[in-house]
Amino acid sequence: MIRVWLLLILLLAKPVAAQELLADLSSHIISIKTDFKGESLVLFGTLDAGLLPTDNLVVTIFGPEQQVVVRRKELAGAVWVNVPNVRFEKVPSFYAVHTALPLTSAVADTVRQRQFIGVDTLPLPAAKVKYANVDDFRQALIRQKKQAGLFQESFGTISLLGRLFRLGVSFPVTVPTGQYMVNVYLIRNNDVISAQSIPLQISKDGIGAEIFYVAHKWPWLYALGAILTAVLAGWLAAVFFRKV
Repeated sequence: MIRVWLLLILLLAKPVAAQELLADLSSHIISIKTDFKGESLVLFGTLDAGLLPTDNLVVTIFGPEQQVVVRRKELAGAVWVNVPNVRFEKVPSFYAVHTALPLTSAVADTVRQRQFIGVDTLPLPAAKVKYANVDDFRQALIRQKKQAGLFQESFGTISLLGRLFRLGVSFPVTVPTGQYMVNVYLIRNNDVISAQSIPLQISKDGIGAEIFYVAHKWPWLYALGAILTAVLAGWLAAVFFRKV
């Protein structure tokens, strides 16, 4: 709340020649703890002249890039097996797009392609492709991401009140960690006239962070600990049921 009031004070104090768009997040850090069940943030800001008839306000959110392998099941005799697969490079681990008006309003295809506005504009390059139907695998990747809540599209949902705007952004429990970037665009007459990028950090915290660090820094130690834990749990269970 303090951040919101500070932003409003700056808005009232800024000169007429200032930028058309000013935005911020309710928090720049999301901490993932053992009881993490997802998180919601608020993006808020102002426009110098409000939203004109030829305008649209667009927000895109990108998570860190990753490699994703998409496999397709095929029937081999009486068993389903994952045989064909395509590896996609530079896939956003999280992607979201939100707009104030329908996407067709004041947003030309050239702008959409340049700023990656919409899931269909994401390049999603494939590596070492051995199959002709790569687009089928690409569509399967998009479906999987959407079902997991990691690809989000919401058009015409940014709330406007005069010169002010507000957007609630939800991150699922499966959201990956890393550095995120929130981009806000003011589009007028099919061109970006003002833009702002806001960093967002999502990281593990508490004992979950310690386990995650050990698993990646010393995988052999993590594996040994997992084996010892399983052995101890089995021994304790045997002792308990023997007494019972």
